Amino acid sequence: MQSKVIGMVLGVAGVLLWFMPWVSVHFGMVDGYQTGATAGGVTYLWLLACIAYAVLSWREEHRMRAAASIAALGVSGLAMVQVGESAAWGLVASLIVATVSLGFAAKDERDAANQPRERQVRRAS
Repeated sequence: MQSKVIGMVLGVAGVLLWFMPWVSVHFGMVDGYQTGATAGGVTYLWLLACIAYAVLSWREEHRMRAAASIAALGVSGLAMVQVGESAAWGLVASLIVATVSLGFAAKDERDAANQPRERQVRRAS
């Protein structure tokens, strides 16, 4: 149950980070920020991966959770490489959340593999 809650929290945190500043933008005397929502394009993959991570953590699909977190890590890593020094705190936090999500998915998969499986006994009718 605890891993389900942690997975849901990480997924929801990723969705919330999509609305936070990812890139700081400077136009002359005006400073602004671009969020994941306004960046569009590949950032929709980030949103979809975070929603998938939250849903899959509740269903205990650990390998698919790892795939979703790898997709989110790829999107945030690509964005970090592209924007460089203009990266805002939301992008850094999204990179951290994606990395932590991958770690928890791998830990839960390892724990599930080490648990003994229950045998279903068929009764003869």
